[in-house]
Order: sequence, then C-alpha cells, then structure tokens
Amino acid sequence: MGLCLLVAFVASPAVVEAASCKGGSHPAPVLSAGKATPGTGQPSTTITFSVTYTDAGGCAPTAIAVVIQGTGQYAMSGPGSGFAGGVTFVVSRTLAAGSWNYDFTASSGTGAGAKTTVLTATAPSRVVITAPPPPTPKPTPKPTPKPTVKPHVVATPKPTPRPTPKPTPTPTPVPLLTLPPDPSEDVGLGLGPGGQHGGIGNGDDNGNGGRSGNGTPPGQVRDADPASAEGSLRVTDPTTPPGLFETVVGGVTAFFLGG
Repeated sequence: MGLCLLVAFVASPAVVEAASCKGGSHPAPVLSAGKATPGTGQPSTTITFSVTYTDAGGCAPTAIAVVIQGTGQYAMSGPGSGFAGGVTFVVSRTLAAGSWNYDFTASSGTGAGAKTTVLTATAPSRVVITAPPPPTPKPTPKPTPKPTVKPHVVATPKPTPRPTPKPTPTPTPVPLLTLPPDPSEDVGLGLGPGGQHGGIGNGDDNGNGGRSGNGTPPGQVRDADPASAEGSLRVTDPTTPPGLFETVVGGVTAFFLGG
C-alpha cells in the first residue's frame, strides 16, 4: 500500500494598496479646520498650526504641510490610520515679529490617483507677532556717599604776650632853692691889675665885676669897710708875681690872682 504525502503551501497575503488610491477614481483629500494657536504673540511665543485631513478612500497623505508666506513650508505630523474618518495633523514653531498669512496643503494617492488639495480658509487668517517692548532699564543706584573726613584741626597756640615795659618815669627835677643874696655875706673886694678895686662885686665871682679903683702902692694896707667881714687888704711886695694879691680875712691870709 503506498503512502501518499500531500504537501500544502500556505502563502502570506501581500499588502495590497486599495485600488481607489491608484486609480483615476480616487477623490482628492479634504482639509478642514485649519488654524493657528495662538493667533498673536511675540517672537518667543510658540505657534501651533493644525488641520484636519480626510481621505474618502482611506489613503494616507503622501505630503501634508503648512505654508507660511514669506517664511517657508513646514511638514506636519499625525496618526497613521483613520484617514477616511478624518485625523488632525499639527506642527509648532516660533515666528519673527510681523504679520504672517498661512495656508495648508496635502497630497494623497499614486499614479493616476495622485491628488493634491489646498486650504486657504484659516482662523485667524494671519498670525501677528509683535516685538517685545524694550526692557525697562534698571535705575542706576545712587552711590552711597562716603562720609567726609573732618580735617583734624590743630589749635594754634596763642603767643604769650610780652609784658609791656613800663616806661621809666622821668624824674621830676627838683628845683634848686635860690636864696636871695645876703649883702652881709656876698660883698667882697674886687681886685684888678694895677691896684685895688674899690667897687662891690659878687663874692662867688672872686670879686670880679667891681669898679676899678685907685691903685694902692705895694706894701700898703687898706682896711676894709668896717661893715663887711672881709678883713684887711694889702698889696703884696713888688716882687710878687703880677696879679697876685694878699688879703687877710678874719685873721687868715689868702692870696688871689687878679686878671
């Protein structure tokens, strides 16, 4: 009896793209609900762009992006299925200061079924980015004033005043007592060359100033006036030097030089 073996080969089914994505009957995808959030901001603000993608044939998008005019085109990302019911694709970025219009574009299908669609109706229609106000400068702190160092004042010593010398008093001259001449003491005999002077002179002047009298011969004695105290007078010897006379007053003999 023979054994008959039956070998059966099971092949895995290949992934087959829907015929609607390749054929000319493939409708163009639909984009809706395109928007930017937030619609205003500053250069540092992150703006999120989003749009809903729907393909009736369930075809995945071959390309989907947001086009910001004046800036560029930026690809969006989303889920890998559920295209027939509609899915959301997003992209986020920052923008420079300015007012920016934006659109969305998407393509799907291949060959005769490749289709592209653009969405221009967006909300808001443009994104406005404003430059931030310049930062408020910090107030410059006032420097703390340094305390002023008071100069050390050295007291100037006052000079010791010199004592004012007292003026030496001028001695008051004592007036000399002048006694009136006493005729009894001041009367003398005046002697002159050539003989006796018979006049009366001041006794302090040694008999000068009397009137010349007659000469008395040498050796003779002429008595003085009895009222005077002069005594006797005699002329000396002719050998006596000229002008030398001898007088006796009160018993005392004296010699005088005549002029």
